[in-house]
Order: sequence, then structure tokens, then C-alpha cells
Amino acid sequence: MKNFFFGKILMILMTIILIGCGNKTMYDVFKNENIPLELNGKIIDIDYYKGGNTILTVRNKTGKNSGAFDKRFYELVQLWDSIKKKPYSNKCLITRKDSIFFLDCYEFDENLKDSFPNLSKWNEKIKGKWISKNNAEIKNLIE
Repeated sequence: MKNFFFGKILMILMTIILIGCGNKTMYDVFKNENIPLELNGKIIDIDYYKGGNTILTVRNKTGKNSGAFDKRFYELVQLWDSIKKKPYSNKCLITRKDSIFFLDCYEFDENLKDSFPNLSKWNEKIKGKWISKNNAEIKNLIE
């Protein structure tokens, strides 16, 4: 009886330790998964998850890839739009027909904002607007 009780306690403790060790902070997720992500291609699937995350699946010449973004993307993108995100950047471009939408890939809450001081983001003049691809002022930003 003592061995049975001891075995159950040991199993519960090990489960708690294993679950606890796997927890990631939001900083870890952004630093190790989202910020290094490179995504470039046509959007072939849009999934919205409870809590506000949007998962975009894109296809390009090399295959399929997915990335997590915030809820703004679910409201903004459409199937077959193109998205481009450079690795180690917070700059995203969404292309639809002859227009481009510039937006920061992630909006950080106040706790995380200071954790990424050198992360490049779009100039406020062009961010959050659809702009024609033919606009001479933005041609260098697209490449």
C-alpha cells in the first residue's frame, strides 16, 4: 500500500515538473519563433485561433510554410494575397493586385515592447495604408 501511494505521488510530481518545464514566455515565443521567421508567398490558408492569433499558410516555389500573426491579419488578408516578412524584422508587406499594405507584423504589449529595441519596423507615414505598387517613393521599400 505504501509503494502504491508513493508511486502515485512520484508520478504526479513528475507530471507537474514536465508540464512546468515546457512553458514558454511570450518573449521566448517571439524571440525564437516569430521574429526569426521568414515568410514569402501567396496565402493559401487563413486560420483564426481563440485568443486572437492568425495562422497564415503560404505557398511559393519552394513549398508551403506557416507563420503566426495577430488578429489584425485575419481581418485584413484574403486568400491569394501575397505576404512578405523578412527574417529578424517586424516588417510585413501584403500585396493585393496593384496595391501594397505596410504593417508591423506584431504589436507588442507594453511588457514586451522594450525587449526588442532594435527591431526594424515601418515608418508611421506608410504604415497601415494601401499604396499603389507604382508609387515611386515606395519602390525601394518593396525589394
